[in-house]
Amino acid sequence: MKILIIDDEKIIEYINTMIKMKFYYNELDKEERDKIFLLDKENENMHITIATSYEKGLGYLKSDTYNMLFIDHDLGEEKTGYDIMNWMQQHYPEVSIPRIIYLISHNPVGKVKMFQVAEIFKKMKIIDEVIVL
Repeated sequence: MKILIIDDEKIIEYINTMIKMKFYYNELDKEERDKIFLLDKENENMHITIATSYEKGLGYLKSDTYNMLFIDHDLGEEKTGYDIMNWMQQHYPEVSIPRIIYLISHNPVGKVKMFQVAEIFKKMKIIDEVIVL
């Protein structure tokens, strides 16, 4: 499974925490080590790509296909996650759109705008699911 995360901050901090937990694996108690082991076994074929900007996100979408997309609206620059969603809509079918899209923005207006584009993808049966977090 291939996952693309387009976010300038929040989820990346969580992923870094998980990486640090794995780095200090021997310092964790048995229950925590077992959780990490099970997570690794269940997802051993999982590949996560992180884009921290609009341009990087487009670059990854142009060059590869992904099963899931986690996308934030506010990317810390003028261009937004909504711009990426519009770009995907304009460039489909030349660009593969992930079958599952997670909207992870705290911006309510931006989240609604991205949801509207994702719903178009869903009605066209381009994606299976849109999940708003």
